[in-house]
Amino acid sequence: MSNVAHKDPSEDNIKSDGPSLPVALGWSSGKVFRLAENVAKQVGYNPGDDIKALVERLGGRVFYSSLDQELSNSGSIDIRDNKFDIFLALDTSNLRDRFTMAHELGHWVLHYLYRNQKLGENIKWLRADRYGVDQAEREANWFAAAFLMPAEDFEKKFKELKGDILQLSSLFKVSAHAAEIRARALELK
Repeated sequence: MSNVAHKDPSEDNIKSDGPSLPVALGWSSGKVFRLAENVAKQVGYNPGDDIKALVERLGGRVFYSSLDQELSNSGSIDIRDNKFDIFLALDTSNLRDRFTMAHELGHWVLHYLYRNQKLGENIKWLRADRYGVDQAEREANWFAAAFLMPAEDFEKKFKELKGDILQLSSLFKVSAHAAEIRARALELK
């Protein structure tokens, strides 16, 4: 019999002298999409609404700063004791900033609130920088896409606009690239 102690894999992402890093929930895109759409309804967010105002209404703050461009970092979130700050790069577009803010809200909801409130964890400080392609980043991207472009609304407008990605991106106030990816995720293209 082994005396090796088994530890929670999330402990690998906790630094004793600093913030925890996001730990993926391991959910499917569909499960994240459903949660994001539910959260949008709960907080009264409608497609195209001012997301910065929503962040502030939820108790967050948004700052613009010079972020590490070598790592293509367009944003980050710092969450401490239920308060959060979102940092955006100075050189990104308003549409990119909207997606980044929704992405960072995804980290707040999925990797902080859900883990603390539903899984009983005790994360006091979490920091997520928006670069990389690990599962936690994918979950935050899925959250942002569904939050900003709910499936039912997006599918309806996709049909009405005959799949015109530029009009969809304008309507939902996201980049054409984000609208294209959402259309593919919903198997509309």
